[in-house]
Amino acid sequence: MTPGSTCHQYYELTLTIKNSTAKTLDPVTACDSYYWAEADMTITTSGDYYDTIPNAVGCDSIIRLDVTINQSNAGEETVTECDSYTWNGATYTTSGDYQATLTNAAGCDSVATLHLTINYSAASTETPVTECDTYYWANADTTITTTGTYTHVFQTVLGCDSVVTLSATINKSVAVNAPDVTECNMYTWKDEAQAFDTLITTTGTYMHVFATSLGCDSTVTLNVTINVPYQDTLEVKGYYGNRIIMINRNQINSMPGWEDIQLDSLDNGEGYVKWYMMLGATPDPTTDTEVAVGYYYTLPNGDPIPAGSYYAVVDIPASTGAVCGAIGMTEVYVIGASAPAPALVPSLARPGEDIQVINLDPEVETVIRIYSADGLLQKAYTSYGETSCTIKAASDNGFYLVELSNDSMKTTLRYIVK
Repeated sequence: MTPGSTCHQYYELTLTIKNSTAKTLDPVTACDSYYWAEADMTITTSGDYYDTIPNAVGCDSIIRLDVTINQSNAGEETVTECDSYTWNGATYTTSGDYQATLTNAAGCDSVATLHLTINYSAASTETPVTECDTYYWANADTTITTTGTYTHVFQTVLGCDSVVTLSATINKSVAVNAPDVTECNMYTWKDEAQAFDTLITTTGTYMHVFATSLGCDSTVTLNVTINVPYQDTLEVKGYYGNRIIMINRNQINSMPGWEDIQLDSLDNGEGYVKWYMMLGATPDPTTDTEVAVGYYYTLPNGDPIPAGSYYAVVDIPASTGAVCGAIGMTEVYVIGASAPAPALVPSLARPGEDIQVINLDPEVETVIRIYSADGLLQKAYTSYGETSCTIKAASDNGFYLVELSNDSMKTTLRYIVK
């Protein structure tokens, strides 16, 4: 083309437009991680992920992937139990570490680890015991009163049950009353099988503990009545200025074993009671002088008994009707020198004259009665605390009796009025 000339040249373009593409894959949910193979990528967190790859026409193809990553979890627990432990449906009886894979709320594995310690309960049997009446089981702090098998649960040092079994035999003690016994003088309580022998001399209740065939106590109670028909302190009474001395018969009749003797009805001629005058310092019937037989002693003429020491020995067989034969000795009764006998001064008086009654015992009350010869009471006086008493002679001539009486004397004097 020459300058200045206008000339157009045309080119022809053939244009082909190829389009990129975009694609969203189906959402993915995985546990812990997801391997996206197309992108050769391992995804560990949730999110939207993209990858660009050529499409069929050679343009970019953007691929989108929505990934949700749920996490697995792991837990541990430590447990101590007795004998066995059930965990996740399984029962374990030995110590160890155990695992279980579970599904958590997100659908992922939940790996649980159990550190388990198994302690064992114990069972034991104590030595059987045999006791009387009761047994105190100290380990169980309990008192056992009946035969049987007993158990008690203790805690071991590891906190598990320890079951202890005890077999106890409880034998019972017994208490019995033996038949009552009444004997004279003494009673020998014996049991040859038990080698028991004891002498009982007084009335009372006695107990002895024997061993039964089971080894327990057998307490036997025995009521014993011992009639002891021997007394060395029987009383002696003196009467009428010691003109008569006698045994206290009521005392004898009331003594155990002597109740039925009734000494006052005995025939004195049998010699059941003998009176002796002491020759030495102490009574001795083998050497002292026997002076009378009978429950009283008096002189035939009624005079006062001579000064001396007297006692009586009682020896009455049971055949007379008493429970036991009566053997005894009275106390010693001492008679001193005889006091002057009461007298009248004068004994021959004038009518109405004073007469002295002399030699009275001032320690006792003496009653003085005056009687006429024909027995009619003329007058009465009482004297106490004086050794003499003044009476008046009768006014009429005649013969008169003066009777003196007190607890220990009774005598009669006489005077004449002229």
